[in-house]
Amino acid sequence: MDPSRPRETAELPTAAPASFEKTWSRRSTRKSASQWLISGVAGVAMLLLAAGAVAAADYRVAQRDRAFSLKQITVALGDVIHFDNDDDFIHQIYIDSPNFSFDSRETYPGGSIDVTFTQRGTYLVRCHIHPKMSLEVNVK
Repeated sequence: MDPSRPRETAELPTAAPASFEKTWSRRSTRKSASQWLISGVAGVAMLLLAAGAVAAADYRVAQRDRAFSLKQITVALGDVIHFDNDDDFIHQIYIDSPNFSFDSRETYPGGSIDVTFTQRGTYLVRCHIHPKMSLEVNVK
């Protein structure tokens, strides 16, 4: 480089060409519309999931005097039965069926066992510790 010669400089454009602005504008609008669509679909899905969660009901069945407080109960799919041990003895519950099984730990007085019914059908709930205890649960 010769320091006596003036440096050549290239002029940089100060604005983008009009065709670039139109292309960029269309792309950002399309992207924004797709984002709105995805957000809308996600919002509807969340509402449906929340409605399903709200629709599930909770029931309480006491275990007292070596018996369930009910002999029979009908619940909807996804409902929960809370088996509360209101007895002076430990209890346990189990369901043994081809399409739905449950086997709990032993529960001491004051404890609770929660069972969510995820399959339609009729189930017999029993206690391993007290074999005469039984409850029929119909899941619709």
